[in-house]
Amino acid sequence: YNAAVSTCEKGGQWAKALVLLADMALARVQLDAISYIAAISACEHGSSWQNSLALFSIMSGQFPEPSGIPLGSVINACRTVSAWVLACNLLRKELNRWRTLDRFQPTLPSPPASHALWKAGLTILAQYQG
Repeated sequence: YNAAVSTCEKGGQWAKALVLLADMALARVQLDAISYIAAISACEHGSSWQNSLALFSIMSGQFPEPSGIPLGSVINACRTVSAWVLACNLLRKELNRWRTLDRFQPTLPSPPASHALWKAGLTILAQYQG
């Protein structure tokens, strides 16, 4: 199943990726972090930021270990619709969560350098690194 979800990721076929996740659940196949990461990335590439955010929320509840890969995908998906406030709030929330887990090594996706809210995100990150 994960290979099929990864194929959807490369094609930005987010709806098909979500169907595969549902099929996995119905077949009682345990979804792992790779399943979620591939589906989140498919949503990112398919410009379905709401679904990427929903999947990230589910994944974070099931797998508390921090991962910058799906966070970066969600932030990129938010960026495509100019949802910078949402992206900054998500970044702040995740940095706080990661800090409580004492495993703090965040990475961020590449931004448009001139965007003011991106700079706000970098300020948030600097607060946690310093």
